[in-house]
Amino acid sequence: MVIHLDVDIFDNVKHGIKNVEVRVNDEKRRKIKVGDKITFLKRPDDIENIDAIVENLSYYKNFKDLVKDYTIEELYSKGYSKE
Repeated sequence: MVIHLDVDIFDNVKHGIKNVEVRVNDEKRRKIKVGDKITFLKRPDDIENIDAIVENLSYYKNFKDLVKDYTIEELYSKGYSKE
């Protein structure tokens, strides 16, 4: 699976700051299994990439419940709030 990330988010993944990927559990994402490889591509040119292995899958009924379990840096980027 390939996921495109904006520069700031990609850099946080690259430096180990952001280590949780959050996506709506649509048809495409329901195919992801523990052990799968995900390739993150850095927008806009998609030349730089990072490969990661899915270590865990967690499901939440809403974003409010999800953000209780992680820091904002793990989910998105420093300088943002959970609100």
